[in-house]
Order: sequence, then C-alpha cells, then structure tokens
Amino acid sequence: MLDSHPNVDPYFKRSLQRFIDDGKLLAADLKPGPTKSYDDAIWSDSMAAYGGPLSICYDLGVQW
Repeated sequence: MLDSHPNVDPYFKRSLQRFIDDGKLLAADLKPGPTKSYDDAIWSDSMAAYGGPLSICYDLGVQW
C-alpha cells in the first residue's frame, strides 16, 4: 500500500515504513515464552515510529 503512493509526504513515508519494518523484525524474532529485553525495545521503538504517521493523519482529520 505504501509503495502505491509515491508522492506521499517523505516524513510520513519514512516513519510509516519504519513502523512496518519494526513490526516485521519483532514478529520474525518472537519465540514462545516471555519476551526478551530487545523485543521490548523493538516494540517501544515501533510505537515511537507510529507516532509520525498518526500525528499527520490526525492533523488531516483522519482518526482511528
């Protein structure tokens, strides 16, 4: 979906791509049992990256 909109704001694209990549990294590394400290760090970093696209969408009136 992201690649189908090449003219999107560069900040939006970078921050959303970072959120997507962090999620893929986290999912690839998860194993049964308690999470590892680096898994928690990836999750926290991912949520910080999500703030970029979320703030842009809210500014445009798009909320979820």
